[in-house]
Amino acid sequence: MEKITNTIFTIIGIILGYLSFVLTGITSSPELNVLILVAVLFLTKFILQQALKIKKPMNWWLSNGVVVCIFLWLIVWTIFYNL
Repeated sequence: MEKITNTIFTIIGIILGYLSFVLTGITSSPELNVLILVAVLFLTKFILQQALKIKKPMNWWLSNGVVVCIFLWLIVWTIFYNL
């Protein structure tokens, strides 16, 4: 389960990083990107919880995907923003 959730959150982090770069260029509002990130993270957690039937506490979700997703989102967004 850890590999599946970690992989999915990694892919989502990279995609959200690029989308944040595009949205920052359109709206000039980086605060909106954080709101979108949090909403997508909770939505992904809920979908994975239902699809894979995972009954784990929140700290399991944080350590197996959410932190990785946030770091990758920030790294990808920063790389594209500085190009």
